[in-house]
Amino acid sequence: MNSNLPYSVRFLSLFFIWCRPVSATAQEDPAAIYRHIHLDSVVITAERGGFDVLDFIELVLRDTSFYEAFRNLRFASYSFENKLVILDKSRQEKAGYRSLAHQVYDSSCWQMKEEQRSVSGPFLDPKGDYRFYTAKLYDRLFFTHGKICHPAPADVQDTRSKGMEKHVEELKTLIFSPGKIARVPLLGNKTAIFEKEMMAYYDYRISADSLSHRPCYKFSVEAKPQFLHSPRTVIKQLHTWFEKGSLKVVRRTYTLQAKTLLYQFKVDMKIDVNQTAGKYYPTAIDYEGRWKVVSKKAEDALFRIRFSEFKPGES
Repeated sequence: MNSNLPYSVRFLSLFFIWCRPVSATAQEDPAAIYRHIHLDSVVITAERGGFDVLDFIELVLRDTSFYEAFRNLRFASYSFENKLVILDKSRQEKAGYRSLAHQVYDSSCWQMKEEQRSVSGPFLDPKGDYRFYTAKLYDRLFFTHGKICHPAPADVQDTRSKGMEKHVEELKTLIFSPGKIARVPLLGNKTAIFEKEMMAYYDYRISADSLSHRPCYKFSVEAKPQFLHSPRTVIKQLHTWFEKGSLKVVRRTYTLQAKTLLYQFKVDMKIDVNQTAGKYYPTAIDYEGRWKVVSKKAEDALFRIRFSEFKPGES
């Protein structure tokens, strides 16, 4: 890892790394989930008409739409509005950062520029660096500095790519595919919500819903009431919307919460994705989270990103 990063940022990086996509494991049995799942009347009717619930569950387990969406950000030109706010104890804005950013992708190279940039409160330290570790992670996830080309020539490749920088590349995709075994200290397999040993703690449901007047199937995983505040569960709720007919993913929301001797956190996320020229891209990300890492002050933050004007390049 890059020793220049504070421990809290390195920890947050490790936390998000587990969100990268992984194909379903042998322990993730669609038939076992099927036996636990609740179906609403609309889905039951659809099943009678030919909708295969078992196939749908397998699709959920193997879906890589969010991986594709964030990976594709590296190979496209686009604009995005940024809003990052640090909250005080009364949940009012203590510090903030706002801008309109543009990425230009051309000839396997990309670079960014910002405009309408504004900073409020003690967002920066006297040296002009980010004061808050959420801001440092946010920068690493969504911004590039200078011109970056892919692949880099062999003589200029970063020798740190096997350490922290490799993780940063994974972080920039911001996959967020909850349900796999976490690669985070002290969490064990608590995030593996589709494996048999964790099924007793959760309710699984498929229901009919709509988003922006688009009919959808909504796949939900929620901690059972008796385990909602229990340390036995980390993923408290996970909802994914699939557009009917195409079964393309359009939204995911989830809540993660844990408390250990080293850290505690509660994170709420909403991510919307869509397709442009046949490729997935994120269109909106909403985040609200509270982090407390040992020896550091607790930090409450929220951010909102809105993406637009996608022009796909070659990937």
